[in-house]
Amino acid sequence: MEIARELQVSKTVIGEDMIYLRNRARETIKEYATEYFPEQYQICLRALDTILGRAFEIVETSHDNREKLQAMELFKDTHMTKLNYYPTLQP
Repeated sequence: MEIARELQVSKTVIGEDMIYLRNRARETIKEYATEYFPEQYQICLRALDTILGRAFEIVETSHDNREKLQAMELFKDTHMTKLNYYPTLQP
């Protein structure tokens, strides 16, 4: 009512606009969830796998214990991040 009064239009017009906006928002969210998000999710997982591989290489090849420890921590943190992507796998 307040919006209709402020804009000097009927409540019906505001109600119809609200229905339209809700439907449009629903469509936009559905489009994002079905088209954009899955691709971005896979890109993110591939990036995490790349980080895991590189960290493992550093652990295996480095002669510097500090560097190895940092790589091991990165490896662990990256695995924890991936676990957060799969909440059903968490204990």
